[in-house]
Amino acid sequence: MMAMTLPYHRVNVLTGTKAARVIEDPSEYAHLIKRASRPLLVLGPRILTMSLGGKLLAEYAVEIAKAANIPICATAHTQKKLLELGVQPASSYDLIEIINHLKDPEWRGVKK
Repeated sequence: MMAMTLPYHRVNVLTGTKAARVIEDPSEYAHLIKRASRPLLVLGPRILTMSLGGKLLAEYAVEIAKAANIPICATAHTQKKLLELGVQPASSYDLIEIINHLKDPEWRGVKK
């Protein structure tokens, strides 16, 4: 029998945990992205250290962004690697700054 990991994450102190749904079909991800009115791919430092199938996650992220014409926001030191991959990020913010912008309903995004 195969063990299954339940995708729980801590939401906040008052509400406890919340279950997430595992999505394994790439077309379902594409559908979610297409529904967004102003999609933004925020890339952090972990994409530089993790790989899948011998390929850095940064390379996959660049392919997704190019295929769907999604602007990239580079955080931390990811901008240097993106430039090495031949991609100019649409913006570069530190993590807290981009989170605050994303919460602001008046923010017009990186593509104005």
